[in-house]
Amino acid sequence: MRQIHIEEIKNGDILAEDVVYTDGDVLIKKDTALKEIYIKLLRQLDVSQVCIADKEAAQNSYLQKAFIYKNQLKHLLEQIMYNNRNQFEKVQSIAESIWQNFKDEKRVNALLDQDATLYDHAVAVAVLSMKVGQSLKLNTEEIKELICASLLHNIGLRYVTVPYKEIDIETLLPNEVFEFKKHTILAYSALETEEWISQEVKTMILSHHERLDGSGYPLKQKQQSLGCRIIQATSYLASAVMGFEMKSRDIKTVTEEMWHKSGTWFDVEAVTKLLHVINAE
Repeated sequence: MRQIHIEEIKNGDILAEDVVYTDGDVLIKKDTALKEIYIKLLRQLDVSQVCIADKEAAQNSYLQKAFIYKNQLKHLLEQIMYNNRNQFEKVQSIAESIWQNFKDEKRVNALLDQDATLYDHAVAVAVLSMKVGQSLKLNTEEIKELICASLLHNIGLRYVTVPYKEIDIETLLPNEVFEFKKHTILAYSALETEEWISQEVKTMILSHHERLDGSGYPLKQKQQSLGCRIIQATSYLASAVMGFEMKSRDIKTVTEEMWHKSGTWFDVEAVTKLLHVINAE
């Protein structure tokens, strides 16, 4: 944390402490990313100095939160694998915590630099999907459904033996491809009778590998809800950058590919908002 003069503030700097007016009212809360509108307001109110978070420390802080959610999800899914199915509903509390702690967070790209584990990938997709949902003006309940679906969308991979890190699906044997692609149906089947989770969330989980042109799987569907189309885009981007279910590539290559395939594989609006989220840092 460091104190700087108002004229030194840069767009995107993170407040380390609340900015408080003379009567004690909080003008701008800490952890807020300062945009031009906030900087202009501070000047108008004759605020001369503010405390800014060290960017590396701020990044470490939100990565620490992501690490906690990853471990919570891992523990939960391990319990479920041992037939402790009443643990499933706890995903809602993880989703709620992610919403509360990341809804105002602007820096998300570092989540894509984590290990290509099932759990790191799930948290990255959850945050990306949440951000796209916010950009598309979805309501809070719809966004929380996106987060839940993202956290659970690849649980079917726990039931298959085919590796999913840094793989090239084109080089897999036919029986391996068949087993790998079953993970969408296995995930849906694991959740099908769960009453706490909506049918929309179950459908998002089942269809996260579907494509607009019908070239995806498992059902080759062309017509899907907006939530499904969002997760199809966010999961692909996270997978391609992290090396999850495919070979990893640099983020510039992946975003260019997704833009090229928007309208055929991916929803144009979902990709547009996703790329805006990625480029916002």
